[in-house]
Amino acid sequence: MVMAVDCMKKSALDGIVEATGKGVDIVAQVALTRVRSFLSENPLNYGTMAPHLQLISTFLSSNHEMQPLHLAMLYHKLLPVLVDALKLTNNDVQSGESPPRDLYVKFCYSSIHAAMQLANGAALIAHALDVGLIPAILKSGSRLRQLPASFQDMMSQTLFRVLHQYLPYRSFLRSVSRALGKVGRLNISEENAGPLWDSWTQFRSAATAKLMVKEEFDQTRPSENMIGCMNKKVKWISTLSPPVLMFAWPIVPPREFRCPRNNAVFVVSFVCLLFSNVPKGRLARSPIVL
Repeated sequence: MVMAVDCMKKSALDGIVEATGKGVDIVAQVALTRVRSFLSENPLNYGTMAPHLQLISTFLSSNHEMQPLHLAMLYHKLLPVLVDALKLTNNDVQSGESPPRDLYVKFCYSSIHAAMQLANGAALIAHALDVGLIPAILKSGSRLRQLPASFQDMMSQTLFRVLHQYLPYRSFLRSVSRALGKVGRLNISEENAGPLWDSWTQFRSAATAKLMVKEEFDQTRPSENMIGCMNKKVKWISTLSPPVLMFAWPIVPPREFRCPRNNAVFVVSFVCLLFSNVPKGRLARSPIVL
């Protein structure tokens, strides 16, 4: 009965959670475990799977103020499960086209769409990219043409818009870089992506621009495990470990000095004094990371 509805009142959801006697965590765990068990079947039974994905989509509906349940589902790896569900139908060449398969794809997309909007922070989205979110939604994009135009428009307008808002995060950009490489290797075309193609190309262009900025910044920024003056005119770099530098510290007591090149306050090491190209007695900046 629960799986047969497209929407559900919050009171009904509260009743389901209360009936378990163990809270939202067990509801999320059981719902996702059922989906995982059906994904292991070969061939996939879309008629059986679609209602379970519909239930996931119902739980994630924006009409329900059930944040604890949403967070519990995300914690139990909701997005990776949904990505796996799309991957399986993308690789399924044995089953023909059918209304249950169309519903399966619809509830995969609607659940991914809701989960991406509910995710709090870049980490969950970055992990979804690492497990193949972008190639999965692009390879099955052509199947969206079997669904209502309003649903196609919603997916094409919002999926990559959500991803776009995380582009300022360096950790997210690393995942985006790997995802772009994978899409390139798979040779995903406009025919595969269907109505998602335009929004995908816009996101790809924006992501590529951000990655170029990141690469330029990383090239001009000293590596985190290298010790040296941030001023490029002080031509030396030390890769000595902190214990070695600590051993040298007694020679030049750890005090604040000013760099003769950039007038910045810094802590010096004996190593910097030896290898900097400034006259002896003048100290180059050497930030020590312990």
